Amino acid sequence: MRRRRMRSVPVRHYLAAYALLGLLGQVTTVLAASARYVGAIEDGPLSPTAVVVTEAEIAILEPYRSQLVLYSASGVLDRRIDFTGEARGLARLDASTYAFCDREGGRVVAVDPMADDQADLVPGAVDPVDLVWDGAALHVLDAAGPRILVCGRDGAVQRTVTLELPAETPTAWFAALTLDEARGIYYGVDQVNARVVAWSGDGTVLGSFGSFGGGEGEISRAGGITCDAGGWVYVADRFQGRIAVFDADWRFVLNIDPVAMGRSRLALPTGVAVDAGGFLYVTATEGRSLQVFHLDKSDTAVDVPVAVPLRPATGDSVTTERPRLVASVRAPATATQLWVDFRLVAWPDSVAAIEESDGHAAENIIRTGDIILGEATWQPAHAMTGGERYGWQARARTDEVIGGWSTVTWFMAVPGAGRLRLEQNVPNPFNPQTIIAFELPGDGRAELQIFDVRGRLVGRTDLSGRSAGRHEVVWTGLDEAGNPLATGVYFYRLVAGENSVSRKMVLVR
Repeated sequence: MRRRRMRSVPVRHYLAAYALLGLLGQVTTVLAASARYVGAIEDGPLSPTAVVVTEAEIAILEPYRSQLVLYSASGVLDRRIDFTGEARGLARLDASTYAFCDREGGRVVAVDPMADDQADLVPGAVDPVDLVWDGAALHVLDAAGPRILVCGRDGAVQRTVTLELPAETPTAWFAALTLDEARGIYYGVDQVNARVVAWSGDGTVLGSFGSFGGGEGEISRAGGITCDAGGWVYVADRFQGRIAVFDADWRFVLNIDPVAMGRSRLALPTGVAVDAGGFLYVTATEGRSLQVFHLDKSDTAVDVPVAVPLRPATGDSVTTERPRLVASVRAPATATQLWVDFRLVAWPDSVAAIEESDGHAAENIIRTGDIILGEATWQPAHAMTGGERYGWQARARTDEVIGGWSTVTWFMAVPGAGRLRLEQNVPNPFNPQTIIAFELPGDGRAELQIFDVRGRLVGRTDLSGRSAGRHEVVWTGLDEAGNPLATGVYFYRLVAGENSVSRKMVLVR
């Protein structure tokens, strides 16, 4: 593969705008779902298009500036990575690699921000316009076919899916792609006929929806498209400045329109991404911002507790040494108690549970308006086999109501020791407290240390004896004597045995 060196431009500016989970705004409700405005990241993007969101990072494509812009999950603008090529679409291949389509070069480009280089993938495409990574394969939409090139991680084409066109409209040009992994359905945006077309895995047309002039749920000029774990489809309507939402049966549910929430109009929404907690991220290309919304999909928005598998996500690889399962949870604000039940299942049997565990109390609770947001965790005791696929489910319960089981989320168990990993604190900047999450490789000696900018040790937490896997601690901005520390930049370091990893955070009094 041909590689080029790139220039990485560090940015040392910290955002507070994204830490608005407790400040959700007005509500717009249609049918069986409601959407709330959360906040915006307005410092950094020039003309953002595609966006990818993971538990630790937000990545935005800036094709007009030829840069990949990376934020922490809490909204800290981390760095900009220069690239070459006419960029379209964005996918995350692994923890350190992103990929986009270069229409001009007829190729897919892999960008490694950690190594500051890029590599050519899938050079055989004619007009690549979008791509999706499902954890095992890269699906590249080649508009010249139209066709989808299904590739391995190395870019080698494994098979080609020729896309049928609907019989009633044989002319089309497809500009965006997403994949419903659970049902094996491709969705493509047809710019000529302003609609979404659905295909089976072999390219057979299954139907279309959202056509312009079709009344409720019409799409004037679509931008990006994405699909969540429940099969719901989200389409950016660039002309009307909103996001059209359809359920798994392609029925129109609602338009997410900030104007109806008393906010400014979405200025040319182009890219869309949704996470497991129901948060929707929309790039406003002309608005030079990333807008964040929260979608509540329950039939009765304030009555039914809902749990959604957060991590591991579908397609993740997890070590066999007691992985930590984390579910996000939403419940009515009237609930006085909130728990989550878990189930571990084996592939392909998702009916009989290998192991179950009930009554895990929700943590990191945020109360906002008429809902509660939180997380719950569980570490199965079952001895997993490396190379085998497993699935898990979660359901939420209050003191009065038990919610339904989530859809099954699949992951691959891999042998080997755990890893040492330190996540960006959330929120950041913070006041009065922040959550620091990390992963330990084993149950040996470990410690979390906090230093000020002069290198003085101001706090420490003994982590020795904690099991391998992911954990969290809360730091309240106090030194070891219990005195509040001043506003400023602090560094936190995770030490385990002979190894260590560090990050920085900002305390604002």
